[in-house]
Amino acid sequence: MYEDELAIWIGKRVKNVRDYAGFTQMGLAVEASLAVQTIVLIETGNGNPKLETLARIARACGVSLQQLMFPELCQAAGQAIYTEYRRQERDRLIAENRRLTQQYHQWAEEHRSRRVAQAALLEK
Repeated sequence: MYEDELAIWIGKRVKNVRDYAGFTQMGLAVEASLAVQTIVLIETGNGNPKLETLARIARACGVSLQQLMFPELCQAAGQAIYTEYRRQERDRLIAENRRLTQQYHQWAEEHRSRRVAQAALLEK
């Protein structure tokens, strides 16, 4: 009974991580150099994967074996990665906003200078 529950649990973990990584079963099989049937058997709880197989799946999905096997670590790591991504994206957007603001002010100053020069020429 325990082995069946464990196989089902592992299958759910593999499917969740595969979905998170954006792979189809075929895509994961290709990336991990495994047969599609191996992925299907594992995900349905009918397989008994070796540790090496699970490590290949984890590596292909861009997570560690620990993250694959322990959902709370995967969630914490995913949250940390997402938080860091959001911080970097915010910093990038702030820098882009500053750059565009400087460009606008430079353009506005050049435009104002041209108008002043044109007005001076028309007065002559």
